Amino acid sequence: MKNNNRAIIMLIAAAYLGYLGVKLIKDSLMPDPGTEPTENPVLFTIIGIAFIAVTAFLIVRTIKDMADAKKSEEEQSETKEQEEAQNVSEAESDKPVENMEETDSEKSDDKSAQDDINTAPESIADRIKRLSSDDETEES
Repeated sequence: MKNNNRAIIMLIAAAYLGYLGVKLIKDSLMPDPGTEPTENPVLFTIIGIAFIAVTAFLIVRTIKDMADAKKSEEEQSETKEQEEAQNVSEAESDKPVENMEETDSEKSDDKSAQDDINTAPESIADRIKRLSSDDETEES
């Protein structure tokens, strides 16, 4: 943003300098009616040409600087996107790769765990019955 503001100010200054150069040349070669001609028209013409040359230089330089700033900004955004993509890919590569196929031992472990779950509630229920029956016999 600062570069754009600076560029706009430089372009305005260059345009004003160009206007002054053209006006100097015009007034030195053809003075307005009712005004006195300049004492040294050649000098004012040379100064006007110098103003126009400086104007052209400032305009070309400012446009080039703006193009360079835009190009470097695009490169920075591309670099940032590449770094983000690389960080994402590194994060994904750090995750362990899981094998989707189960081996026979895993299947048997799962089956035995399921059997334990199925039998566990029965044994707890049996225990509760036994304890409640023991309590009833002690109370009697």
